[in-house]
Amino acid sequence: GHPMFAAVFAIGLGFVLLGAALLWAALTMPHLLALGVNIATGLTTLLGGVIVLVLGLLLREARLARLTLRKASASDVRAAVAPLDEAPAPVVEEKRVRGRAVRVRADGSIEAALEQGWFRFDSLNHLHEYLDALERANIPPG
Repeated sequence: GHPMFAAVFAIGLGFVLLGAALLWAALTMPHLLALGVNIATGLTTLLGGVIVLVLGLLLREARLARLTLRKASASDVRAAVAPLDEAPAPVVEEKRVRGRAVRVRADGSIEAALEQGWFRFDSLNHLHEYLDALERANIPPG
């Protein structure tokens, strides 16, 4: 896990244990009342620990959900782009886009050289959308 979540869990667990100990002390040792140990102190400390634990769980789940969403969107983008099987129209222009060799075909489609080979896109905008999505997901293009 992430160090922040471990710290949140440790703090929450510490407060739960402290609250339980204060509650037990208030119920079994009435002479500690003069020191401020009472049922209310034990209950509020215990409740604070439970709240911190719940917040830690929510933070962890939110982070896992973000990571899952990031992986899913990147894999969806990769699945939407198929490797080239054939070249349907003649190449009318060759150029470089964002450091990649690109071929523009007579039908307006674009072919771009990625790490796994040449891939076809419907348009230059689709190529940019694909590369932008990979950058947002921190995945090397290709």
